Amino acid sequence: MSKEALVAHLLQHSVKVGRFTLKSGRTSTWFIDAKQTICRPDGLLLVAESDGRLVGAITLFRDWRGAQEGAAHVRLLAVPPQQRGAGVGRALMEHSIGIARSDRKHRIVLTVTQEMEHARDLTERMGFIRAPELDHEPAPGVRLEGWQLKLEHD
Repeated sequence: MSKEALVAHLLQHSVKVGRFTLKSGRTSTWFIDAKQTICRPDGLLLVAESDGRLVGAITLFRDWRGAQEGAAHVRLLAVPPQQRGAGVGRALMEHSIGIARSDRKHRIVLTVTQEMEHARDLTERMGFIRAPELDHEPAPGVRLEGWQLKLEHD
């Protein structure tokens, strides 16, 4: 499937859930995949668009088994290089954190590779801390480092 076809599919089969303002002052919209992340009832795919173009995506698993009881898991955060620094990744992460809080989760977790500098830097700036107990190697030579953000509730 071409990139254009994927964007068209996501925008056609998704539900608009909000708008946010980028650092540049331009507004963008985020959507939730109507099929709930390929038939996983605990998963959400949020995509951000600007002027009809996909500018970011994140998947959030609200009860992912690997994240332990009471935790949500960010499985994917993707922002095209030309969109980085505009606030798209932060907006998607903040929205996911808000969902986890509303679900009364006590933490949100994610894993990153050494090469994922932008994602790791963003999560550190947002207050995530290392969670070595989540480190694993899903394939030979692919090392994932765990990170977590503890969530407080009123």
